[in-house]
Amino acid sequence: MTAIGIDLGTTYSCVGIWENNKVSIIANSEGYKTTPSFVSFKDNKRIVGAQAKEEIKSNYKNTIHDVKRLIGRDYSDPSIKYIKKQVGYTIKKKNNNIVVEVEHGDAKKLYTPEEISAMILSSVKKIAENYSGTVIKNAVITVPAYFNDSQRTATKNAGIIAGLNVLRIINEPTAAAMAYGFEKTNKECILVFDLGGGTFDVSILTINDGIYEVKATAGDTELGGENFNESVIKHLVKIYKKKVKKVPDEKTLVMMRIQTEKAKKNLSEFEESLIIIDDFEFNLTRNMFNELNEKYFKTCIDIVANVLMSAKLNRSNIDEVVLVGGSTRIIRVRELLRDYFNKEPNISINPDEAVAYGASIQAALLSGIMDTTGKLDSTLLLDVIPLSLGLETAGGMMTTLLHRNTTVPCIKKQIFSTYSDSQTGVLIKIYEGERGLVKDNNMLSSVKLDGIPPMPRGIPQIEVTYSVDSNGILNVSAMEKSTNTTVKTTITNKQISKKDLDKMIKDSELFNEEDNKVREHIESRNRLECYCYSVRNSILNRLEYQNNIMPLINDVLITIKDKELTTEEYKNRLEILRSSIDDILSKGSRTTKI
Repeated sequence: MTAIGIDLGTTYSCVGIWENNKVSIIANSEGYKTTPSFVSFKDNKRIVGAQAKEEIKSNYKNTIHDVKRLIGRDYSDPSIKYIKKQVGYTIKKKNNNIVVEVEHGDAKKLYTPEEISAMILSSVKKIAENYSGTVIKNAVITVPAYFNDSQRTATKNAGIIAGLNVLRIINEPTAAAMAYGFEKTNKECILVFDLGGGTFDVSILTINDGIYEVKATAGDTELGGENFNESVIKHLVKIYKKKVKKVPDEKTLVMMRIQTEKAKKNLSEFEESLIIIDDFEFNLTRNMFNELNEKYFKTCIDIVANVLMSAKLNRSNIDEVVLVGGSTRIIRVRELLRDYFNKEPNISINPDEAVAYGASIQAALLSGIMDTTGKLDSTLLLDVIPLSLGLETAGGMMTTLLHRNTTVPCIKKQIFSTYSDSQTGVLIKIYEGERGLVKDNNMLSSVKLDGIPPMPRGIPQIEVTYSVDSNGILNVSAMEKSTNTTVKTTITNKQISKKDLDKMIKDSELFNEEDNKVREHIESRNRLECYCYSVRNSILNRLEYQNNIMPLINDVLITIKDKELTTEEYKNRLEILRSSIDDILSKGSRTTKI
């Protein structure tokens, strides 16, 4: 069964196939092993790849690129405004979903990011079919490690639209690690630094005799080569206004983007590069490029520091820093990594092909392709979830079921109960994030469980199950145990931006002390309240305790309902109440027990 590995990149895509006991990265019809992730519509034609990229010069309104930055996002995502300013085509809202508008034939048409991505996937699928001489259905597709469930699901759907059976969605840095470590037998701890055209990921993995175990991952789904280009373009616009005495029009801006991309690549070899747009000329130096992007470069190093902290490792524990993605060719990036780790980064693998290479290994493994070397049989991939997953409990608490950097696939079950007497339904709100309160985290979805038999508060047993599959996609179910009433949901509607992702982790560290205080306050109230209801439910049919214990319980319940107490007051109330009730119970223990 033939299977391919696809790196669906922001700016370029790449495809590989396992053959003759090794991976072959497949060249397109132009002879290149990477294909631009561009789709252009002209007259009645749809063009994909290098020709589509050329169309941007004269047909920029109908040439779609950077669609990976749109896939799986909601139109209300704050990043969409920023992306709309960067591209020449039209991004619109349809039922709060993102669509792109193009002129195709004689009419305007709307396409979803999944559909555009499917066009790119179809193109690279065809490249592989032309190479192998067979019809190909099975594929492993890679995504940034920090892609959320919605983005992963959308990518999988794009593969389905392209006519592919998506065997697995795997993380890009993990795939790159497989490319790096496939021929190795020694034990290593590596950091994969994956900086591409539109996304950035850092993962720490251990490699030991074919077992790849991800220890921690971090990243930014909106940081990459395009950001570096935009910094230069903003500077060019200022210079252009001074020299030409006018604001650059849309066509000039498109040419600025093309010229800036070329200049950026040139600066990896030369100290300066000349940008020419009609009568406007500007000499971009490497030092100037570095100054304009220093904040982004420092952000990359900050994320490296965070992932080391998450893995509980020091810089000295890292055996190799493996570079992946075209933007790692930038000299300043390599300099910062060399200075940070006090060693030269490892450039032994092709940064443009490594991800597709690793995906092809995984595709061969999952499809059961014969391997006479035994390398595939000894390969095992253990990946992780990037953010903690939990639900809202009393007081707006974030109760975590699956912690960040838990190995996938994974499953966690936990018993919850009702908050009120005779409650017949519960709304389970599902969140991701690292903060103690749900208001500081990101809500993914919710699911309603109805049909709970009327019972006193705290008596129903509601089993909530969180499971993350090997694609990193979350499934949630809830079951009321006395009736086996069950509801299920797959998270496909996450609305999260780069700022939110970064903020969740950074805020977790900055506000850890504050969160703990709030958590302690809420938990102290919950403990007191739960104790009251537990005792009350225990003595409902015991008349001998109704007159002396019930007044104590009711007094506390009324007090905490009408007045917000301090943490210490809640604790003291619980201690006093427990002592009083214990005294009453001990006096009556000679004749009865509860």
